[in-house]
Amino acid sequence: MTAFEVYNLFLCFFVFIGFTGVFGVMLFIIVNSNLKLIKAGIEDEKIKTEYAKMQKSKNGGIVDTIISILLCAVVFVVFGFSVVVGFMPDKVSGNLPTVRVVNSGSMATKTKKTSICLKIT
Repeated sequence: MTAFEVYNLFLCFFVFIGFTGVFGVMLFIIVNSNLKLIKAGIEDEKIKTEYAKMQKSKNGGIVDTIISILLCAVVFVVFGFSVVVGFMPDKVSGNLPTVRVVNSGSMATKTKKTSICLKIT
């Protein structure tokens, strides 16, 4: 891995940790405020209504759980595949096309149709 790729890896890792921390704190605040409302008895009627709805549709809960597990599995498989492909830059992954950058000056010239001059170095 080049120094730039290592930098990107660490940057993505730290941004992920930062977002996880921020969303964790937000979730903690929301749960804490809801627990205070429940302890005060303000949400009792709403809890009773939701519990009655859940008892009526137990099969819906099972279907929702199965769908959630399948979606999580798909996300983890795609993430794992992308990590494996990222660490094997010179190999082809079966018949799957891979994105590569060609370092050349072929796109560096400005024509009448283009308004931006690009040069990849």
